[in-house]
Amino acid sequence: MDEVIYHYGIKGQKWGVRRYQNYDGSYTKRGLERYNKSVEKYERAKTKQSEAKSAYKSGEAHKSTYQNAKANTKAARREVNKNYKQLKYDKLADEGKNLYKTGVRIKANEKLNTFVREVGIVAGSNIVSGVLASMGKYDLAVLSARVIGVGGTAVNAALGIKAYRQNKRLRAYYAH
Repeated sequence: MDEVIYHYGIKGQKWGVRRYQNYDGSYTKRGLERYNKSVEKYERAKTKQSEAKSAYKSGEAHKSTYQNAKANTKAARREVNKNYKQLKYDKLADEGKNLYKTGVRIKANEKLNTFVREVGIVAGSNIVSGVLASMGKYDLAVLSARVIGVGGTAVNAALGIKAYRQNKRLRAYYAH
């Protein structure tokens, strides 16, 4: 075996250190420059496309010139979107890293937890309304049962949304 491939990584790169983002989730100067550079490239491509379109319509340029300019604009737009998604994903991963450090883990059975909480809310509502009804306060019993049910469901939904957002960040951290 005379052919061997060696890989030493990127010059100056260190394990766990991102080149375009700080640990707190903010973007480094180079990260913002990279994103802004792709935005400027897209703007230039858009300008060239409009110039090529007007030249084609006036008969000064060929259709292929306009089509090439249009393709370049699409490619530049894809690059902007890719860079933006990467910046957002890196930020999500950093937020997930902070959650992981505080001891938060993915809750795989969140639907079961939601169901159990909802059953507890309904049972508590029935108990409160039963106690009030036995005391002869029927109107208050009905009202309290409805308020507890609606309030409990709202709290349950808020907890579900919070868990979903945390899990999304943790997944981004695990995959990063």
